Amino acid sequence: MFSQANSDAWRAAKVWIVKLYKAASAIDEAEVLRARKLYVPKVGGELSLSITPGSLLELAIAKPEVFDGIGFVFSSREHPDGAVDAAIERVSEEAGSDDDFKDWKPARIYTDWDEDQVTRWPKQFFGFHQPTNKLYLRGHVGRHFTEVDVFTKRLVHQIEGVNLEAASKIDQARSKQIIAALDDGRGVFQTAGELREWMLDRGI
Repeated sequence: MFSQANSDAWRAAKVWIVKLYKAASAIDEAEVLRARKLYVPKVGGELSLSITPGSLLELAIAKPEVFDGIGFVFSSREHPDGAVDAAIERVSEEAGSDDDFKDWKPARIYTDWDEDQVTRWPKQFFGFHQPTNKLYLRGHVGRHFTEVDVFTKRLVHQIEGVNLEAASKIDQARSKQIIAALDDGRGVFQTAGELREWMLDRGI
């Protein structure tokens, strides 16, 4: 709808726009950056997503719904001496036997986490383990839990277009940023949506 300049409708619209402008809240640079990251333009009625091919983290930001039922866990610490044996002892005590645990791969064990983190631990998740610059990225399924440990097996579920070996190189720098921003270099995100909001809030 178009109105002729200086007509009654034009003047009414101008008054309305000025009122909206004066009532609007000021925003800072961080909010502008967040809006840019959240904005996904449409081309021909379809979403046009700018995602680095193979990036797991960029896919989580752009399309969190792709990761339905899958969370994310970040860690930077290696197992301290004796930590794996202590975790196997704890889980064996709860299970009543160590037969299932004595040969468990250390790379599939998360030891000595906070109880509130283990309580929130997703059943299926991608584990980003980065003790130095190199990122070790694996898909996990939580099989056994103590109050402070998680024993996992390999996640069979595949995300279309994602190769973990490639993603471990593509997402290396961003994963390091995430770990640096986490308390104690460790964090649990139950969903991709939760991770997305956390990253956007911090401009990562």
